[in-house]
Amino acid sequence: MACIVTRKKHGGAWRGGRTAFALLAALAIVAVAAAWAMRRKAPGQEVLPETPAAPAPVARVEKPSEVKPTPAPKVRAPEPEPAEAAEAEPAPKREGLPDYVPDGYMRKPGQMILPNGKVMTFPPPEPGKTHMLVAGGRTWECDSEGNFRDVTPRQLFKTAFEANFLAMSVEGRSFIPTTLTGLDKDDVVAMLTKEYVPIGDETEHELEQLAAYEEMRAAALAYIDEGGDFDDFVADINSFVQAERRIRARSLQKVMMLYKDGRIDEAKAEAATLDDVLVSQGYKPLHLPPQVREAFGE
Repeated sequence: MACIVTRKKHGGAWRGGRTAFALLAALAIVAVAAAWAMRRKAPGQEVLPETPAAPAPVARVEKPSEVKPTPAPKVRAPEPEPAEAAEAEPAPKREGLPDYVPDGYMRKPGQMILPNGKVMTFPPPEPGKTHMLVAGGRTWECDSEGNFRDVTPRQLFKTAFEANFLAMSVEGRSFIPTTLTGLDKDDVVAMLTKEYVPIGDETEHELEQLAAYEEMRAAALAYIDEGGDFDDFVADINSFVQAERRIRARSLQKVMMLYKDGRIDEAKAEAATLDDVLVSQGYKPLHLPPQVREAFGE
């Protein structure tokens, strides 16, 4: 190289310079080719062919048969307004019925139509006897001819507290404890000290109920005066009533099993024994069905 430059500098012929330039160009091409070959194939590495580029995706054009039409939105038809229910016509009054039978209640002897249209049939008792039954929220008496008489007891008290306290006071009556509990002590005392206003024509049965009410009221006030909680008083009474119902039901079941087996004498003796046990525990004696009392000769 120094020789080439010296010749050009001192005015040597340019022919030697052209030859040197061509030689340099050839060496440069060889060097570039070698470098490219080294890059394509490293020692011990196989040269892999270049992966062709993936073709650009082509948008799919659906055929006319493949195009699904868009469903039209469903329109909900307006609901028809409910028709007004026609009022039921009262049943025609039957000729020859007693005056105490409400119009439309009696269909034929021993059969009653309630205000809701339900028909109930009750077998009439034997001649000279009556049956008590509850239907339509009322208490009825059915005689041997199949006639009904409304004997529903009237309400002696107007408030729910007084009515349920009366039911708690009378033996055999059902009451709702929740109507008597959870109240303020002063309100309870005020209701218990409230005097009963006589109707004026109370029956003997109603007077007996009022006497039981007065006895229970005095016991409740005495319990409160001694520092007791009225809710505990009601709970004790309710527990006693529930226990009485369970033991009387089991006792009656024993008697009825003997009666149905035809062992009348054994059934009668068992009833007498169970009555003694019930009374000794403060419970009422058994209430036997009419046919059982007749079989016992009572």
